[in-house]
Amino acid sequence: MCVVAAVAREPRNLEHTFIIVTNNITARLSWDEPGDTDDSPVELSGYRVVWGQLVQSDPIQMDSAALTKVLPKV
Repeated sequence: MCVVAAVAREPRNLEHTFIIVTNNITARLSWDEPGDTDDSPVELSGYRVVWGQLVQSDPIQMDSAALTKVLPKV
């Protein structure tokens, strides 16, 4: 059986900046990692990035064409 540790739904102090020039998108993201004082004390091994078109009726949901990439923590 595989047990998946839970992490907080939204990172603390999340900040983002997007710079779009022609067809190039540069994103800068920063946040506080979960730690021993959080509700979910877990060491992260990577990050999942999801991008796609937002569903207009629900800004949290992506359409079915959304793509996902897992980036290892280095």
